Amino acid sequence: MDFSALFRYEINSAERIGAGGCGELWSGKDRLLDEQIALKTIRDELATSPRAVRSFEMEAIAAARLARESPYIVPVRDFGRVGDWYYLVMEWVPPDVDGRPDISSLAGRCSLGRARQILLQVANAVDKAHKRGIVHSDISPWNIMYKPSSDRYMLSDFGLLRVVYKDLLSVPSRTVLSGGRTAFLPPYARNDFEQISPASDVYALAITFWYLLSGEQVLRHKEAVPGAVRIDVAQRDAPSQVRQLLVRFVEEHGRDDSVEEFVEMLQRVPAG
Repeated sequence: MDFSALFRYEINSAERIGAGGCGELWSGKDRLLDEQIALKTIRDELATSPRAVRSFEMEAIAAARLARESPYIVPVRDFGRVGDWYYLVMEWVPPDVDGRPDISSLAGRCSLGRARQILLQVANAVDKAHKRGIVHSDISPWNIMYKPSSDRYMLSDFGLLRVVYKDLLSVPSRTVLSGGRTAFLPPYARNDFEQISPASDVYALAITFWYLLSGEQVLRHKEAVPGAVRIDVAQRDAPSQVRQLLVRFVEEHGRDDSVEEFVEMLQRVPAG
């Protein structure tokens, strides 16, 4: 890749800072505005795939437009092409003390109050997306960023989004390049991505909440919530409202589950 062809944007290092389903992430600088940015490029092997390029383009459009409606979505500021190479430019979110821009390092180290705050903010983003006919399809701690300057948790990476309706994008698509992380998808959607729907995003919100509280063991569960849900960092059992929420949206998951229902139950969870 010839980053010099970008003109306006300067890459800080030849080493990428992350990679996703169809893209690679780089740290850079916007020369025009003199500020740091994150630049995402489509993977070389996918650059000639119309399906991958369309997904990449939809990610840019969805994130740019939805960020105007929710402060909890990482904004996309620009989208462009240099030859056969596509890129999008996002607001810079600094990495944490573990060197990660996402919150995955919080798994099993997250207090109940913080996990509740994270999910309430991310649920706002998901609700806005659903109302625009967008299913994220890859909600997990690896796609949630924390911005210290505004104390906000922000949903990112709409690269696997599914467009359900026509009111956001002019050319909707029913395809998904690949599913999200399987443990964060309901069982029926893990091998049939046509089953991905708004309800599967709600399932992912519940698993994310559980994962932040209890850590890695959650990813090996059998869709059965134990009698006591542990808050690992506090070495204690979570309040009953946490288990009730998980039973409702994991064990009793339904294909009509909504973000509004999830938020209503999450608000009943004590903040501390």
